[in-house]
Amino acid sequence: MQIKTKHLFLLHLLLWALLEYLVNPIGEFPLNDDWAYAQNVYFLSEEGRFDFSDWMAMTLILQVLWGTLICKVFGFSLTVLRLSTLFLAVVSSWTAFLFFKRFTKNRNLAYFVTVLLIINPIFFNTANTFLTEIPFLSVFIPALYFFSVYLDDLDSSNENLKYWGLGVFFSVLAMMIRQPALLLPMAFALVYLFRKFKWGSGDLLKNTFIAITPFLLTFASYKLYTFWLATTQGLPNVYGEISLLFQPFLDGSLKTKWISRHNDLIFYCGWFMMPIAFYLLPHYWKISTKIQRSLAFVSALFFSATLLNLFEMIPMGNLIYNFGLGPKLLHVMQKADWRVGLVLADESWLIIKLIGVSGGILLLFELALAAFARFQEKRWPVFLCFILFLGYYCFYILNPYYIDRYILIVIPLLMVFLLPNNSLKSDFIFWKMPAVISFV
Repeated sequence: MQIKTKHLFLLHLLLWALLEYLVNPIGEFPLNDDWAYAQNVYFLSEEGRFDFSDWMAMTLILQVLWGTLICKVFGFSLTVLRLSTLFLAVVSSWTAFLFFKRFTKNRNLAYFVTVLLIINPIFFNTANTFLTEIPFLSVFIPALYFFSVYLDDLDSSNENLKYWGLGVFFSVLAMMIRQPALLLPMAFALVYLFRKFKWGSGDLLKNTFIAITPFLLTFASYKLYTFWLATTQGLPNVYGEISLLFQPFLDGSLKTKWISRHNDLIFYCGWFMMPIAFYLLPHYWKISTKIQRSLAFVSALFFSATLLNLFEMIPMGNLIYNFGLGPKLLHVMQKADWRVGLVLADESWLIIKLIGVSGGILLLFELALAAFARFQEKRWPVFLCFILFLGYYCFYILNPYYIDRYILIVIPLLMVFLLPNNSLKSDFIFWKMPAVISFV
């Protein structure tokens, strides 16, 4: 039985209320790096001046303005800033549900995937901080949603530029929080041109304009803001200029970065998406051929072969150890052994790593099976998510700074790729058990 959307919304609010009751986010203490972002808000809301610290690697300005607006109403405090992020988490997770619902006829499954996103350790942890992950998703997911609606309308010969304009608007807003927002209009341009481009067509100029304008406006907003920041107070020491992405090709660190970060991606996604991977496996097994399963199995082994190297570096986290509170205390960081202060024993970590890696291989296998179905359906928004994933994967590998919470944006993209367009034909009673166990 499909639960009505309005009932799911009430369930959504109740779920968040229960989780926050258990967590209790009230308190005048910083978490992880959010002390630096709170400091920026303090200077603007209390002293009326822009003063960005050298801790800032991202654009951040929209989040600072958001925090300042909230603090002007309720007064400055770390609790107020944390609750402002929590509000965005509730909104963005519901937006994610509406986004997922576009890709499957099973409304209950779409919300189950949304719950997986909510209780993802990275999403839920950063929802209770003033870090940038949730504010970024709160505008990035709407941009992705509106571009997807626009691409879907192309198939029905109903090209509504309203959704295109909203996609551009939210892309620019996302760029004012984090630079990877630029990947979305780039992916949109590629998909749109592939869908519409015809040599000799009279609409060539119009199609080119629609394709590249989102990228040009988003990139222009980044360059104008960077110029303003550089001329008013100077760029922070770790500010993420796009040119830094080419550094691994020059300093010889590309191989190590690729292997270690690729392994981490398999580990995290294998853990966090295990329930949906177990639940949907019989569906994709049933609709695939023996040749497709063989190719998927070989692909999963190929893309997980890197796990034989640098296995000991999993996880290279920021949130997953230390009870999710972020970086270790200063006196621990000053010690030679970076493992000092980990919560779990080495034996426990080994079990966790083996489960995560096994889940990652299963996920790779299932994504390969899903790819055969997706390319038969030819859903352009799915292609958009796939190309966006490839772009973000490259950014994730080449980024000079690595923190495990950067993986968060990959999760909804992979979820879209897994969601079956049609309703599931069976209940898969046997496979519900491992799905439920891994969910718990």
